[in-house]
Amino acid sequence: MTDANNRPSPEEAMRKLEEIRQSAEDTIAAFAGFEAELDNAGVEATSDDGMITVRLNAEGKIDAIELDDGALRRRGALGEMVKNVIEEAKAKYALKVAEMTQRLSGTIDVMGMVNSQIPSDVRNRLQ
Repeated sequence: MTDANNRPSPEEAMRKLEEIRQSAEDTIAAFAGFEAELDNAGVEATSDDGMITVRLNAEGKIDAIELDDGALRRRGALGEMVKNVIEEAKAKYALKVAEMTQRLSGTIDVMGMVNSQIPSDVRNRLQ
């Protein structure tokens, strides 16, 4: 019930405050879950031939680059091959974090925004 000035009654005000408190607690819990999931968000990408593997840590930074002995024989192309696998790992990481963020944001198309920033050649290599 409201009074003549459209102010809620004390009971209505308390109920609304409780709804706000519960919503804030739910949001905090969701962010805590997001943070825990992000701590495990490392990704790995491997070249098509399996000779190069790049691992990114939970912060999206390069954690390891592994080269098979066969990759070392490709001296002239090795740099470009490593660069491509790094790009793929970075794109995978971006998409993983975007997916996690999408769940928190609800109506904002985070996945679409991130996808639009990944070069098409990298996106094609991920498929």
